[in-house]
Amino acid sequence: PIHTLLTTTKWPSVIAGAYANSRMSTMHIAPFIKKYALNTQEILDPLSSFGSFNDFFKRKLKPGARPLSQSKNAVISPADGGILV
Repeated sequence: PIHTLLTTTKWPSVIAGAYANSRMSTMHIAPFIKKYALNTQEILDPLSSFGSFNDFFKRKLKPGARPLSQSKNAVISPADGGILV
């Protein structure tokens, strides 16, 4: 059955990865920014410079956009994210 093919093989992931690396996937950048309310003023390069959705996830930030806490009690995360549970 199709659900077995989708859940027990690597091909869905391979296909999704290839799409996310393609130029066509750039159409998902703006909706992603809107959905997650990203601050585009922090992004170093113009949005038009990203060649794929995956490229957007490797974006560089402007100097000073994310200063590191100097507190000895701080936990610093090198990636954006949110706590789900």
